[in-house]
Amino acid sequence: MSFQKDMLTFVETALADLIQAQQQGKVSATPVSEGHYLAVWLTRAIKQQRFASSIAKYLLGWQKQARSQGTKAELKKQFQSILATYQHPGLVSNDSPISRERIEALLDDLADQGWQVVSEHAVDRKVTHFTAGQASLVICRNNLEQALSSNLVEPLVLYVRGPVPELVQQAAHRGLLLFKTSDYKSKVKYHGEYRIFPHNEGPKVPEII
Repeated sequence: MSFQKDMLTFVETALADLIQAQQQGKVSATPVSEGHYLAVWLTRAIKQQRFASSIAKYLLGWQKQARSQGTKAELKKQFQSILATYQHPGLVSNDSPISRERIEALLDDLADQGWQVVSEHAVDRKVTHFTAGQASLVICRNNLEQALSSNLVEPLVLYVRGPVPELVQQAAHRGLLLFKTSDYKSKVKYHGEYRIFPHNEGPKVPEII
């Protein structure tokens, strides 16, 4: 199974087990009770190796959050957000390729909204891109040519300086998930690095929609 399917199985199971426990009267519908239940449930799942090893890092991270933050960890909210992102109605299914048209439509959307969209230069070393305060999206020309024929065949790197939530929403509208590599440092000065993967199959949880 892919990372995405493994993570989707996990969050669906966690939330379904919580609902079942509430229906059985074992857990009340309060943040404290739900948080305690999910923390205990998570620890048991880790000990039993109930879920795929591909998501083990996330499970251990959430376990640590629950132990150090208590209800402030908001495990239920985190799981619901991941589930909603993966099930967003505008996203491409795993069986569907990401077409050139979808990528070009995203770039056109951003340009129409006042973003500087630059894709005609190579980014093979540290470069500076002056934006004069505009939101900015830079794509390496070589990466664009190699990654995108009629469909996306390898990860496409986006260098971003601007309102990331807006970019995430626009990408979702075009059926695309974004995966953060860095939110600040990258080859393009003052730009974060994000990636779009073929079939939206990234090796980590994407940016939450």
